[in-house]
Amino acid sequence: MSYSIADLQKEKQAVFDEIKGLYESQGDLMVIEILKSIYLSFIDRFMDGNGNLGDADEEVSFTRRKLFDFAGDIYAKIEAASYLKSALGHFHRIRDLESRIELAKKGILL
Repeated sequence: MSYSIADLQKEKQAVFDEIKGLYESQGDLMVIEILKSIYLSFIDRFMDGNGNLGDADEEVSFTRRKLFDFAGDIYAKIEAASYLKSALGHFHRIRDLESRIELAKKGILL
């Protein structure tokens, strides 16, 4: 049991370190890119990938399956962006707390 607990702690730390690495290398850029990809997905699926208005009066038809798949894709991207933003927000707080601790060590009280 003690080995499993130690392994579990190592795995949790590894997840933390990976997300921290993402934050340090990308910041909030990943969240922005995920949100931008929603628009690009729409263009790719429903406007034949070119994004031009083309024949504005041309009728297009969508199957329920195509709309369902697209809605699922959008939902997944929004959820990913939300969870990532939340996780990265914790790193902002961690950075602030570490800064306060360093100031306190130097005798500066806030």
